[in-house]
Amino acid sequence: MNSHLQTRMVEFPVGGKTASAYEARPIGAGAYPAILVVHEWWGLNEHIQDVARRLAAEGFVALAPDLYSGKVTTNPTEAAAWMAALSHEKGIGILLAALRFFQEKEPIYAEHIGVIGFCMGGSYALLLACRTPSLKAAVPFYGDITDSIEEVENIRCPVLFFAGGKDQWINATKVQKLREAFQKYGVQGDIRVYPDADHAFFNDTRPEVYHAAAAQDAWTRTLGLFSRTLKS
Repeated sequence: MNSHLQTRMVEFPVGGKTASAYEARPIGAGAYPAILVVHEWWGLNEHIQDVARRLAAEGFVALAPDLYSGKVTTNPTEAAAWMAALSHEKGIGILLAALRFFQEKEPIYAEHIGVIGFCMGGSYALLLACRTPSLKAAVPFYGDITDSIEEVENIRCPVLFFAGGKDQWINATKVQKLREAFQKYGVQGDIRVYPDADHAFFNDTRPEVYHAAAAQDAWTRTLGLFSRTLKS
């Protein structure tokens, strides 16, 4: 465990109920920019917590909300069922509540918040950018594009979208549709496709899909965008 980091589970209100999130932050007083980390369809697992810690090590407060209320799986059939059972509005509601938690608890972050998400979380990261004009940056990794593609018109922040050329789910047709929407609505969107990478290429706990070169390049670009947009 990195001795320069502080990690804990936190709770925040969502529509009269409570949601939880994993928080990782640098140790020490000071104003840190904030990043929401949205998990894959597996749930808030160790890999996503590790991503939050990596961001904290770079000088961000990272908050990974739990969209599944404590459930985690490694079974794709179960994961697909849970993802299908989670309505977009409920998922977005939890993320908006997490944003409020950031803003109310530590007002210094209110102007400097970004979002990153993977797989299902990538879909939510893109959708959150459509719904939250105050976000400063959004980095969806192989997320599905919104059903209402015209919602992209509402995006006000730079978007860095990553996809794998071998991805059968977030395929070339979907990526092209998103690229055209970015162009049509004047969104500052950068789409990076790694030809040899598959879906979930960033997940280093899954050797069957992990692509080290693509993951490293994407992470370098991600930190570059977050540093430019959140730390200035």
